[in-house]
Amino acid sequence: NPEFVSSLSGQTLHSLLNYRKNEGTFYYNKDRSLPYRLIIVDEVSMIDLKMMVSLFDALTNIINNQEADFRLILLGDPNQLPSVERGAVLSDFLSEIDPKEKILSELKTSNRQSNQSNLYKLMKTIFPDNKESKNVISFDFPLVSNVQDGFSSKEDVLWIESLDKNPIINFELMITTLWDHLFFPQILEVNQWNLISESQLKSFSKEKFISFINRIRCLSIFRNGFFGIQNIHTKILNHAMKHFQNVKNNFPYVTLSNSIYFGGMPIIILKNDKSRKLFNGDIGLILSIGEELRAVFIIEGIL
Repeated sequence: NPEFVSSLSGQTLHSLLNYRKNEGTFYYNKDRSLPYRLIIVDEVSMIDLKMMVSLFDALTNIINNQEADFRLILLGDPNQLPSVERGAVLSDFLSEIDPKEKILSELKTSNRQSNQSNLYKLMKTIFPDNKESKNVISFDFPLVSNVQDGFSSKEDVLWIESLDKNPIINFELMITTLWDHLFFPQILEVNQWNLISESQLKSFSKEKFISFINRIRCLSIFRNGFFGIQNIHTKILNHAMKHFQNVKNNFPYVTLSNSIYFGGMPIIILKNDKSRKLFNGDIGLILSIGEELRAVFIIEGIL
């Protein structure tokens, strides 16, 4: 039933096991099993050893009860980065599971892009079917002279030709170009929604809201360091602050705690807030509603 499935919402494992921060323990454990007949865990490659042990502790009595109608489904990609904490649980599981047990299903066909796309070819270069193959990235993908030229391309993978031998200079040029020709135009688009009241926001198209959020992603294999995501984030905001200070218009923005917030700015939750039903990883937008800037999220299907 599609309507039933769409009504379901996920939660973190910490929330599922009911983590008690003051005690450093979980409410559900070896002595108190989870009260569910079906549990589906996604992104298992990110789960560390301690967390997985805690999950199985809370399932011990159910698993030992042979008559219980219970299913545990684990979903994940062993080729993704392992958990931050100790352990590579998914990879260890796969190395120990006997294929004859028929409890393992492997997705071999991509449902995100065709096997003729450059993105698919790049993925297969990094993770070849033959594990003994050398991971040599092809340079046959289309080449553009700068980031701006890439915006009009319909290719899903592009090489950007370096204009300077110094990678730091190229990095700075990329940030400013992305802001001027991609980020800021999209931000202007959001501020043309002209939301003037909370009631108008509630009737606003959720599909349009989600569609815009899904257009913005910045991925990096590093968190810290010059090329890490935190530094990229800081540089984008610093450039945004200079931009708004130099542009003479009524663009909605405020500065708080040495940072800047502006209409159309995507934000991500980094710490659970149960009172507001916001959890780590939730993504929203800063929107100008009337004369105020507000952080807006979709919570339980409602803006």
